[in-house]
Amino acid sequence: MISLYILLLWLLLICGDIEPNPGPERTPEISEKTLSIFHGNIRSLRNKLNYIVDIIEDYDVVFLTETHLDSNITDSDLYISGFEIL
Repeated sequence: MISLYILLLWLLLICGDIEPNPGPERTPEISEKTLSIFHGNIRSLRNKLNYIVDIIEDYDVVFLTETHLDSNITDSDLYISGFEIL
């Protein structure tokens, strides 16, 4: 069994084209297709709504946790023009 591992290691070493961190090259075509995601543990959305409005356009998807919202807050209280609340 050890000889099999040694053989595999030897084959990898002589191959010479093994990339330790493979991935696509960063070309303009690929950069345009990236998805930007923001996650904020904001601990009370009511106090930070202006901050969210300032950064929201920089991201494709925005996740907010610990918003501390309750049934007294309506969607219209949190409305940001051009965005959908899910």
